Amino acid sequence: GVLPLARVVPQDAHTAGDVVLGLGAIAAALFATSGRARAVGAAIGLGAIAAALLSDHRLGVKKVLSIETHHAIDCALGAAAIAAPFALGYAKDDRAAAALHVGVGGAMLAGAALTDYRAALGVGRHAG
Repeated sequence: GVLPLARVVPQDAHTAGDVVLGLGAIAAALFATSGRARAVGAAIGLGAIAAALLSDHRLGVKKVLSIETHHAIDCALGAAAIAAPFALGYAKDDRAAAALHVGVGGAMLAGAALTDYRAALGVGRHAG
């Protein structure tokens, strides 16, 4: 029953944050100097926006992803955004994009840890 962190971010604010972070990652893709950084920025950005729009919460446009799946996607995208500049070798050559990716990833993980997730319909839950 007790969570390790207080869930202080409301679901609606989290959704808005997902869109803003997604746009930030896409912006990094627009001015990145390496193809790998552009690809990562586009993938992270589009993934974050798609998850926000397709998840089972009040502001979801089409509720096809459970809120639990949304949380898992947030964690995966956040970790990938942090790791990508180092794993794909553009941390030194494309510092601005790398810094944005690490910042976006950190914000995504913080948001995932602090959000009070609220499903709208209970998509994916089994009656029991």
